[in-house]
Amino acid sequence: MMASTYRPPFAVHPGAHLDEKLDELGMSQAELARRTGLSQKHISQLISGEASLSPRTALLLERVTKMPASLWNNLESRWVTYQAALEESSHLEDHTDWASNFPIKEMKKRQLIDPTAKSGRLVGELLTFFGIGSIDSWDATYEKVAAAMYRTARSANRNSYAVATWLREAELQAGQIEVHPFEATRAKGLPAELREVTRHATHANEWWPQLVSRFAKAGIALVMVPEYPALTKLAGASRWLTPNKAMIALTGRGKRADMLWFTLLHELGHVILHQKKQTYINIEDGAADDPQESEADRFAAKSLIPGPIEAELNTVPSGSLQAAVQFAHRTGLHPSIVIGRLHHEQRLPPNYGIKKYFERLDLNDSYWTVANRTN
Repeated sequence: MMASTYRPPFAVHPGAHLDEKLDELGMSQAELARRTGLSQKHISQLISGEASLSPRTALLLERVTKMPASLWNNLESRWVTYQAALEESSHLEDHTDWASNFPIKEMKKRQLIDPTAKSGRLVGELLTFFGIGSIDSWDATYEKVAAAMYRTARSANRNSYAVATWLREAELQAGQIEVHPFEATRAKGLPAELREVTRHATHANEWWPQLVSRFAKAGIALVMVPEYPALTKLAGASRWLTPNKAMIALTGRGKRADMLWFTLLHELGHVILHQKKQTYINIEDGAADDPQESEADRFAAKSLIPGPIEAELNTVPSGSLQAAVQFAHRTGLHPSIVIGRLHHEQRLPPNYGIKKYFERLDLNDSYWTVANRTN
């Protein structure tokens, strides 16, 4: 996924090429000046590298040297770009401390940046990855991540740089998913589709691609991006990429299917219920008193077990795993959804049904990755 920009390792001023061409033609600088109508001083400055080569000069040289103007312009462009890169590299060398804030080792492992990049070049790789021209621009663009974390995180000891990196990786993956224009009515029907898909599919390699496809038809790009270990404690996030395309990103934290479904519906709640301009970040042990997060939790809970079924759930005998499973089959719910709710309500011991009914997720499987999936 690396987005490195190629720059030539070395470039020569076009004046050096012009000097070689004159030797080849057996032509003096004075003769070239007469043939082009340029001053001899200007020709001398061109060859010494003191003067730049303009498009008009390139046309004049084409007529005299028979080398295309486009070639002369390209030589000048490469030289200017090379000089700018040298200057920028010197500037970026002064910001290596900024680069140390990011999870560089993990980014290189995921091939998000060049594994060989160091010092100033590493800073440049980071800016390219984020699609940002300067560090000041990064601060202005990604301050929303810190704001979202401040809103939801109980602890101030969160790595906002790692969160921003994860969010950007998710954005890049979501950008590869083609979606229909967002349709609120269709999005509101997704919880029922999730219950249907997960009831009939027995493994993530079956239900995940189906969910990605169905969410895309509602205008939502659904992606899985594993978190950066011990840095972020993320479960998921949601934001709008364009006015007609939303993104929901999940980490698979907990590595259990039922946990993933709850987080997915939590983020869907943000997409349907809350402002488009906001970025919503679901962090483990997030603030329970945030009204939007609480509302998204309620949306997820009611989406997994709709009201009429929830009322009937109260009649299931406490302590009976068999009764919980029978209830799930009768109401068309995945057993882990019902058992998980009863765990949460302390109506079943926390270890009941875990091995048999709760699917463990292997986040290394290829079907999670956008590049390895065809919808």
